[in-house]
Amino acid sequence: MEELRAEFERVRAARAEAEEVLQHRVIGLEQYLEALAEQDASAPVEAPGVVAVEAPVEEPVAATGPRRAVACKEDGVSVDVLGPDYRRIMTLFQGAGGDGLTAKQVAARLGWDAAASTRVEGARGRMKRLMERGWLAEGKPGRFTLPAPECAAAVA
Repeated sequence: MEELRAEFERVRAARAEAEEVLQHRVIGLEQYLEALAEQDASAPVEAPGVVAVEAPVEEPVAATGPRRAVACKEDGVSVDVLGPDYRRIMTLFQGAGGDGLTAKQVAARLGWDAAASTRVEGARGRMKRLMERGWLAEGKPGRFTLPAPECAAAVA
């Protein structure tokens, strides 16, 4: 019985390590795909001997596909330009008040398994992307809020 318990603990530890590695790979893949999407959008590729034709500029629309880059926040831009998960996160923050939320709180409020580190890290990665693009601010490490002007408008 003791041998089985020891084997069980060894397998449990190996599983936890594998989940952590998977989580880092998923986050890395998301960042890689985002970088590719931004690179594709900003730098047209020209084949030798082919004249490049400039495509018309389109306004951003709501997400319809599985992947898209997070739009930078500009004056007058609504959350409708964000993907569905990002819109849900922004809705949580608009109702959260000035204290802000952690990744674990966001994962739980989205209905994700907040005990699973991959879900919490997925929420954290999304919140970091929103922060990098001006949608959120990180006052204290790990605690995200709306940027100062929006926070006052959401509370009022």
